[in-house]
Amino acid sequence: MRVRVDGAGDMLGLNEAEHNTRFGIGHVEDAYSQLIDGETDLTLRLPVIPGDEAERLSELFNQLMDSTQNEELARKTTWWRRSGPRRRRNG
Repeated sequence: MRVRVDGAGDMLGLNEAEHNTRFGIGHVEDAYSQLIDGETDLTLRLPVIPGDEAERLSELFNQLMDSTQNEELARKTTWWRRSGPRRRRNG
């Protein structure tokens, strides 16, 4: 019997091996993996497709990224106010 993919492709799954795409929540898994590994741009957001099985997970990921991005911006703003250039006082 002839198989469509080799052993490595079998480990990835047929869709990913043949079409370079994943069904289901694969894109959400990838986004979380990048976030955990510290390789994520804080502006990354996932598409939310109504009725898709990943709809709620994508929404939650996007909310997490919104919160993380806002916290990082607040942290940087606070640091800048404390450590930024000192203003000269006239008088």
